[in-house]
Amino acid sequence: MKISSPPDIPELRWTLIALVIACAWVVFRSALRVIDGDYLEGFLGIAFWVILAAGLWLRIVLARWVALTILWAIVFVIPLGTINPFAAMDELGPYPPPVWKLLLFYVSPWVIPSLFAIHVLGKHKQTFRWRLFSTA
Repeated sequence: MKISSPPDIPELRWTLIALVIACAWVVFRSALRVIDGDYLEGFLGIAFWVILAAGLWLRIVLARWVALTILWAIVFVIPLGTINPFAAMDELGPYPPPVWKLLLFYVSPWVIPSLFAIHVLGKHKQTFRWRLFSTA
């Protein structure tokens, strides 16, 4: 078995590819922080997200748990952070958009893919393994 072999299940493969691409985007943003002079936060972000992307691609259980924790945080924090009176006062100005626009354009692009990834990672948890070179 090759160390970087993609999973045989198409929905898991494409979900992992999407999560790895999301990690690569955050690595890029962390590299921009390093360029801007935030060395500690940038290098810590790069290290964390590269390790998470590699762990997801290699299907390590700990990386799955970390990804699920982050995805659940997205599912709860994005709606609560978008639809609250303080966000309306601070970020959206005196005339905030209607709630349906907030839900459609700010919340659903983050929450719906996160829920799908949570479903796929939960459904195929048996394909993740504890050790890197395990035979199972």
